[in-house]
Amino acid sequence: MGKYKGNKGNLMQHWTLCEVLLIANCHHSSLNYIDAHAMAPFAATRKGNDPVFDHVRDNLANGQSVYEQAWKELTSDCPGTYPNSANFVQHLWRGDLSMLLCEKDAGIAARLKAWVDDLRQSEKLRCGKVHHGDWRERFCQGLPNPVDAGLPEDALTLVSFHPYMISDRTHRYMEDPGNLYPQDMGAIGQALEDVKGAVVVQMSTYSINGPNPQPDITSLVDKSLRVYGLERVAKTRTGGDMMSLIYARNVDWACGELKSLGDRFTDWLDAQRKAAKRT
Repeated sequence: MGKYKGNKGNLMQHWTLCEVLLIANCHHSSLNYIDAHAMAPFAATRKGNDPVFDHVRDNLANGQSVYEQAWKELTSDCPGTYPNSANFVQHLWRGDLSMLLCEKDAGIAARLKAWVDDLRQSEKLRCGKVHHGDWRERFCQGLPNPVDAGLPEDALTLVSFHPYMISDRTHRYMEDPGNLYPQDMGAIGQALEDVKGAVVVQMSTYSINGPNPQPDITSLVDKSLRVYGLERVAKTRTGGDMMSLIYARNVDWACGELKSLGDRFTDWLDAQRKAAKRT
């Protein structure tokens, strides 16, 4: 069924995603969702240990955040699994929805296709496609505009990247295709240039893995995406290694309503850490 880390990176990525969806639901009737690293709809094999993740998982029944509530509801029929981003999106988005999911693993891509086929039975999913291969290949072909997916022009396009790491090492380009490199920022910006309307990008990184400190990576991504009209409106982080950056273009509500995400996530995570120590 797929693998997942089961650590604070999962908490950071999906708490942030769910909060963005909650706010965006108030401003847009439709969502054009694009995921560069889709992963399995439900992952059953955990690759790590983390007492904070364990505490959140074991106390979902009492969870107050939209993330915890969605996690509980999504796994009620399949305990012991963890949902991917697309699952949180389809569960929380109230209006019409389109999805383009990129996945390199052939077996996982096949499961995603079956999952998307099931979702098509719902009137909520207007268009669902899975690209088996590296996201770079699909982005070079151009990305769907909302109208291409049968959505109105005022739909929000939400693009998700969650590589192993964002590296600032140009000379290591494609050393590990699961990472993002400086050269990738231009490919991302160019692919998004032709996407009309409101655009939000979530870009997460889970390791500094050498000389890739957060301030340097944040500056690199900020400068690279600003060329294409994307401005950073929020950042959530677990500490010095993991962070999730949120960028927006043509989104008039983003700066005002997303700017508090960083502080709110820190407060939520600190509370989970303290509670985990007491158990």
